[in-house]
Formats: sequence, structure tokens, C-alpha cells
Amino acid sequence: MSTELQTKGQEAGLSVIPADNSMMAKTVIGQNGQALVDILKDSITKVQNDPDYIPQATAIRENIREIIDLAKVEAQTIVALNNFNSGK
Repeated sequence: MSTELQTKGQEAGLSVIPADNSMMAKTVIGQNGQALVDILKDSITKVQNDPDYIPQATAIRENIREIIDLAKVEAQTIVALNNFNSGK
């Protein structure tokens, strides 16, 4: 996150992730984001080439949704910890 964006968020009274993104690197998305994107791209290609792959692609999509939900909880935790540590 850019320092400018972080400053604007703080001025607006929003909780933001630290500018150095040190916590982001430890999250599910921070550690696995590119791999998840690659899996989705591969699934799209397979579905385009083989309609029989759709049930498997649907299962992959559901699993990735669960991972995204976990990432949302992680982000909320980071914001809460950031607020706690800053005394908000």
C-alpha cells in the first residue's frame, strides 16, 4: 500500500494496513496469491477445452472462495491489531 494511500485513509478515519506490508506477506493471499491465480487461469483454459471439466472447476472455485473468506478474516484481524497497537 502506498504511503499516500495510507495517509489519505488515515485522514478519512479509516483503518489501514501498515505501509510496509510486513503482515501482508504472512497472510494466505500474501503467500499463495499467485498460485491461486494460476490455478484459476488453468481451470478456465481446461473448461474452454473440455466441458466435462466444469464440475471440477466448480469445486476449485468453491475452494478458492473459502480461501478468500479466510483472507478477509486475516485482513480484518490485521486492521484490528493495527488499531489496537495504535491505541484506537
